[in-house]
Amino acid sequence: MSIQNFRGFPGVGNPEIRFDGKNLLVYGENGSGKSSIFHALDQLFSIAEPDALSRQALIRREANVFSGDGPDKTSVAVRFKDTPSITYQPVEWTEIAHPADNVGATLVVEAAYRKAMLDYRALLAVNYKHLGGRINLFDAFTSVLARDMPVAFGGSEERLAVLWHDVLADFALTHVESRKTAIDARITAINAAIDLMLDPLKAETNRLLRLLGWDDLEIDALTFAHLSIVWSKSAPKREIDGQAIHFTLKQRGVEIDEPHSFLNEARQSGLALAIYLAGRSLASATIQPTSPKLLVLDDVLIGLDQSNRLPVLKLLQTEFSDWQITLLTHDRVWFEMARVFLPQTGDTGWGGLEIFEGVDATGGTHPVSRPLNSFDPVAGNIQTAREFIIANHEKAAAVHARMAFEQVLKKFCAKKGVRVAFKAEPRELNTEMLLNALKAWLQEPARNAQAPNIQPLITDVETARRVVLNAFSHSTPVTLARAEIEAAINAVEALHAGLRAEFP
Repeated sequence: MSIQNFRGFPGVGNPEIRFDGKNLLVYGENGSGKSSIFHALDQLFSIAEPDALSRQALIRREANVFSGDGPDKTSVAVRFKDTPSITYQPVEWTEIAHPADNVGATLVVEAAYRKAMLDYRALLAVNYKHLGGRINLFDAFTSVLARDMPVAFGGSEERLAVLWHDVLADFALTHVESRKTAIDARITAINAAIDLMLDPLKAETNRLLRLLGWDDLEIDALTFAHLSIVWSKSAPKREIDGQAIHFTLKQRGVEIDEPHSFLNEARQSGLALAIYLAGRSLASATIQPTSPKLLVLDDVLIGLDQSNRLPVLKLLQTEFSDWQITLLTHDRVWFEMARVFLPQTGDTGWGGLEIFEGVDATGGTHPVSRPLNSFDPVAGNIQTAREFIIANHEKAAAVHARMAFEQVLKKFCAKKGVRVAFKAEPRELNTEMLLNALKAWLQEPARNAQAPNIQPLITDVETARRVVLNAFSHSTPVTLARAEIEAAINAVEALHAGLRAEFP
């Protein structure tokens, strides 16, 4: 992906953002340009109607105001891996509607209808309301949840968002009476299509709520008021009535009138995520196998504590495995936790990117991106340690070797349920406790066959712990021999590989 002179990306010549895995996890501090990536994807993969702003105009409208390069230098481009010869640049709607041989343009249009782009503000439509009252899902339904739902109309099929757009456009005409028959026909088709969608959406939302761990929540009913127009009213008083889709929610069997006033923020966020993801999941059933499916979530988990975030990752892995997913977050702890949980290889593999706010010689800011050398934090720290050795930064290399050692033990103990001595203060849990717990676990009868293969690897890291893998060895004048550091790095890497091989 290339972002030039757009929002937080000033000027031209910005490096490409590479999706090294199928999916991408992005960490970015506030103001680093992380959300600019979200908006770039959202604007590029947008549904541009003939009478609306073109995709190019939407992107140029968000030109960087500090670069001095002007909107004509603003662009967002993507390259599809399946068609490496094609680089798609923003074009006018008239061109993209008839892309001829432009395969990239066709894929962009298909992805625009099928995408799921959610940031925290999008969730507010479901889980927050300033002045009380029932939450109305109609706008979210027609613009996001079911916008690409096929609707039978005029002997063929049309997308819900397009039909609703046509109704609004015709209703705004000064000669609206001449379009009465066409408007009523479209309204009838929309009403019938939404009615068909409500029960599947309710069932899918409740299923996702259970997968997210919110067994106490259940949507009991989704009701649609039905669109209508009282044509007998005078033009100034005439409206499109019935733009209301409400839901009835139960918690532990008790009906909740205003969920946004009753539920805690975690449950509100979980409910909103379940509704949005259910809508996009149902819509994907109508997608051609070759159509891209893009899911981008920008800090939508900030309303959830750490224990409630892991079920979201599990759900994405199991229920959206055929989507290309991008997760963006400003939470460093969560970023590192996700790296441990998410797979690096295979059809659902992940790549990682860190983005920071850089400052140039004039005092202007610009994003500085740093791809992870490995999505696996253990392998990443081992590689960084080796790079510091080459650069003659021995103490820095030792620090990263120790970080990799800690991550090996924590990751393995968590994965295999190794019993570790309890500490009320987690920072008091050290590598000696983890290593002793691992050794005790290996002595259990169930591990008799594998333990002899792991014990020599543990002996090597214990030798390295005396100097290199010791937390006190990096802040004192202790001399760290290069050979000792290299041996420690090799010992940690061997232990990591051995544990994965013997206990996959």
